[in-house]
Amino acid sequence: MLGIFLLPVVLMAYSSNPPLGLSGAPGEGTCGSCHGPVTTGSGVSVTFPASGVTYTPGGLSISLIVALTSSGSSGYELSTRVLNDNSQAGTLTAGTASGVGTSGSIQYAFQSSRATSWTLVWTPPATNVGNVVVYVVGVSSNGSAFTNSYTLTPASTGPSETLALSSSTLPFTYSGTAPPTQTVQVTSSGAAIPITTSVSTSSGGNWLSATPAGGNTPQG
Repeated sequence: MLGIFLLPVVLMAYSSNPPLGLSGAPGEGTCGSCHGPVTTGSGVSVTFPASGVTYTPGGLSISLIVALTSSGSSGYELSTRVLNDNSQAGTLTAGTASGVGTSGSIQYAFQSSRATSWTLVWTPPATNVGNVVVYVVGVSSNGSAFTNSYTLTPASTGPSETLALSSSTLPFTYSGTAPPTQTVQVTSSGAAIPITTSVSTSSGGNWLSATPAGGNTPQG
């Protein structure tokens, strides 16, 4: 009699396109539902440019590097959200060993292949939406999961200042004696602005002068 024995076969699969919506943002889960334990605040990191954790509304795109700081590597998922309402903030573009997918109105970056680190590009929103939070989840080769988040603040562009003159012309009439002095008021919007004064004449010698030689607005 011939006996047939069926041995269990365990299939292990690595997904290069994981389920989306597991970046750890408010209202979302993490990869901890399948992997554990879950460590918060370490184990996975996002490196930003030298400018730091700020963004310029309508500014240039920013290159990001996601890395697992634990031994081994497996994958990650990342999303960028407006802090105030958890909506999509800016746009994500795939980079080295990374892909980008959309679930609903939210974009997610994720690993497209195993690596020790991954790159992607984030383009800031066109307008100032307040603080933006980058949420990231990573899974190491031993099955441990890690979560982290970074808050990006809008970069200050500084106030704009405008100079104004009380008069754009000062006519002088000469009749044998020096004409009386005239005053022009120099003002600015916002904070005071340093100014210097200089004059010149096209004929008649150096008969024109101005005081004071400089100062801060308002000045007259």
